[in-house]
Amino acid sequence: MFSETPGKAITEYRKFVQDEESDEIKDFYSKKNLPFILGSRNFVEWVKAKYYQKKKHDEVPQSKDLAPTIMEIKKTVGLCYKIDIKELEESKRGQENEPRNVAQPFQKA
Repeated sequence: MFSETPGKAITEYRKFVQDEESDEIKDFYSKKNLPFILGSRNFVEWVKAKYYQKKKHDEVPQSKDLAPTIMEIKKTVGLCYKIDIKELEESKRGQENEPRNVAQPFQKA
């Protein structure tokens, strides 16, 4: 996001992280009842999928919301790989199916 050049991107990111927060940012984070995951719908779904295995922590009530359904996982993987959900369910001997491999660990949970 900071630059096409990796070195410049790292430098700009470091500056960004070290800068003081604006009043707008301070005001935003001082509010109560913020969503537990901030970001676009795609980002929120990615976080939910990534941390699915760590769901249902007794001390974090919202952690139950991290658990997507198997169909949600299939739909998300299908969208990311631009394939039909049926292709996730296919297994062909000798052929790797990366989208299936991505979705499969969640189906066993």
